[in-house]
Amino acid sequence: MNNSKAVELFEKVPVSQAVLKNALPAMAAMLMVLIYNLADTFFIGQTHNDILVAAVSLATPVFLIFMAAGTVFGMGALR
Repeated sequence: MNNSKAVELFEKVPVSQAVLKNALPAMAAMLMVLIYNLADTFFIGQTHNDILVAAVSLATPVFLIFMAAGTVFGMGALR
């Protein structure tokens, strides 16, 4: 989305629709990351090593927090 379309979106569309239009791609990306991490947990679980599974389980929320912060600042940089 180029800058003029982003400005037009926030100026002419109701706030709820503009937020939804920007939030849906971010939610889809986070869902894909969760599916990827579920696959990682499954394959690492095949090793029967509790420490490796715990490491993946602890790293996932941290990664999602970083991703959410990047999305917030990325959306703010449109203007």
